[in-house]
Amino acid sequence: MNLTAKQIQLIHIGKSQLGWDRETYECLLTDIAGQPCTSSKALTIEQRSQVLDRMKAKGFKLTAKKGRAKPINAKAALVKKIQAQLISLGNLPDSYADAMAKRMFSVEMYTWLDVDDLRKIVAALTYQQNRSGADTG
Repeated sequence: MNLTAKQIQLIHIGKSQLGWDRETYECLLTDIAGQPCTSSKALTIEQRSQVLDRMKAKGFKLTAKKGRAKPINAKAALVKKIQAQLISLGNLPDSYADAMAKRMFSVEMYTWLDVDDLRKIVAALTYQQNRSGADTG
């Protein structure tokens, strides 16, 4: 969204938040534009900034969106999955997964891998579990 569209959107949010009717809104636009004005689209970027400043002075408060909830830590979940797979394969030590990381990605410890590479380790261990008949739950 460009600056113009964002400013217009904020002006309309401010108008609603302040409970202004059309007449009050147009009076402010006319005052800032210096000529009769009925739409914020007719204003320049600087004039729109002035409208927003006046609205803030009258009590308009900008509130940021809360945003999405943070995803669970995928890396920690994959590390736990690998540890569980090692246990199901006969209680293998973490050094077994470290050796896989070294062989597959040239990284000393599997816990240093990123999420995509950890998924590849999980896939390799799942394949090994299927071959050995171990529980893949």
